[in-house]
Amino acid sequence: MGGIRRVKIEIETPPVAGDSALSAKISALVVAPANDRLAAAPAVLFCLPGGGLTKAYFDLDAEGDRSFSFAEHMARRGHITIALDHPGVGESSKPEDGFLLTPRAVAAVDAAVVERCKAMLRDGLAGLPPLANFKSVGVGHSMGGMLTGYVQAHFAPYDAVAILGSGVHGLVDHLPEPLRPLAGDAELAARELVPRLKALSAAPYRALVRTPLTEAVFFRGEPAGLQAMRRAATPLIVVCGSFSMTPGSWAPEAAQITTPIFLQFGDDDLCPNPHLAPAAYTACPDLTLMVTREMGHCHFVYPTRGLLFERFGAWLDGACLGR
Repeated sequence: MGGIRRVKIEIETPPVAGDSALSAKISALVVAPANDRLAAAPAVLFCLPGGGLTKAYFDLDAEGDRSFSFAEHMARRGHITIALDHPGVGESSKPEDGFLLTPRAVAAVDAAVVERCKAMLRDGLAGLPPLANFKSVGVGHSMGGMLTGYVQAHFAPYDAVAILGSGVHGLVDHLPEPLRPLAGDAELAARELVPRLKALSAAPYRALVRTPLTEAVFFRGEPAGLQAMRRAATPLIVVCGSFSMTPGSWAPEAAQITTPIFLQFGDDDLCPNPHLAPAAYTACPDLTLMVTREMGHCHFVYPTRGLLFERFGAWLDGACLGR
């Protein structure tokens, strides 16, 4: 029995979203089982990180302890993880004008990378055999959950989606006062968010500082996992982060998703009432909600993460892969 391989790849996208100024070189991490441990028809998990985090969030390494790694657990089940750094994040290219990184533009780049990776998988990617039969699953945490919803609603590259710690409820109390009138009006938010951020003299990239919100996100969990997660920290892309905190901003996208959905929150997450969150996905024929006990927002660093990993794996085998 072989081990688990990790390979970084870089994919360049052409200009997207009708804006010739935005093309990108996207850094991706492929985590896969050895070929002899690969499932006959694996799931390929395209993972998008939340605000202030890089792709490394999905493969946390606590000085050799991989118990915090979502990708490691999925590889041991025979599946493949491809975690992406959004444009402007981590090892991906960073446009000088960070205000170009709207949800629609970032989602367009992410979707283009997903489609390119799917083509590469069919030819043999990162030492894998050519795959003729696999399922594409979008996985997004926090802001990455919003972007996963955007990708699927506008570009539909996935057979199923998993949205972790994210919903259309937003976090209005953590928005600057001039942005709060955008709540509940998706068209207004899409049109007015960037002009209002510029009027506030907001920086398009912002290092996260300690606030009640960042305290709840980045400083709670097991110490070893938190240390590993801090190595995955990156400046926030402010337009997408602010959009994801605006209530209702991506409600139209949530309502367009017609594939199976795995929706997950911790019981001490940033969602005020996770049991109401499924109501946003009005077109979804098959939605699974999991509220994991004794878990905050960055789910993989809590002791109960094993419950999430096992339940998610079972969902893949059932709702997604039909086993």
